[in-house]
Amino acid sequence: MSGKLKSRSLTAKQVQELLKKPGWAPDPELSSGGSSPAYKHSDGRILVVFENGKGKLGESREALLKLITAVGQQKPVHLLSGRLPQGKEFVTEVPKLIDQLAMNLGIPRNELDKSEGSLDIVDKAIKRIGRRKSMKPEVFAPLVAYVGEVIRQAVGGEWELRLAADGETWEPWIVRQNSRDHPPFAIVFRELYEGGKSASIRGAVHGQIRSHLLGE
Repeated sequence: MSGKLKSRSLTAKQVQELLKKPGWAPDPELSSGGSSPAYKHSDGRILVVFENGKGKLGESREALLKLITAVGQQKPVHLLSGRLPQGKEFVTEVPKLIDQLAMNLGIPRNELDKSEGSLDIVDKAIKRIGRRKSMKPEVFAPLVAYVGEVIRQAVGGEWELRLAADGETWEPWIVRQNSRDHPPFAIVFRELYEGGKSASIRGAVHGQIRSHLLGE
């Protein structure tokens, strides 16, 4: 056996119909510790039922166990993976990155004055080139640098690099003593990745600054 899991997806209705047939029984080993119950069949097939009622029907229980083990050993990918190549040198590169942002977004350099209002210009430029292109490192890293500088100027904070839980990725934060910390990298990522058509980096930054001023 190659260990490759051959499986097919089932609708919730198909799952219920399948479990009504003889030969199926709960599989305690595969079900333990998870939110998705598993069932085994006398012919060797395995069925995993998800929270929405849908399921995955596999031909081999052994192959499924190997797949679960392999998935469990995979390291989670940090949202900055491949997007902030500067690593530990990010803070020293901030001035250059802002120059790069102006060039890549087609914005006159003097309009990037680190004010909150200048983010309106940035938002318009992002909409022009598209969020997908803005997620690439040549735009994403400069965006993080500029957003961080806008926040830093507004709250009087400083840059701080923190090693992420993966032990490899350096996260650039804006910090201020006895105040909340601000993650410009997360702000930019969230607006580009999850914001949709209503994405607004200025709106997200305004919320961060406002929460700082209110002491939240």
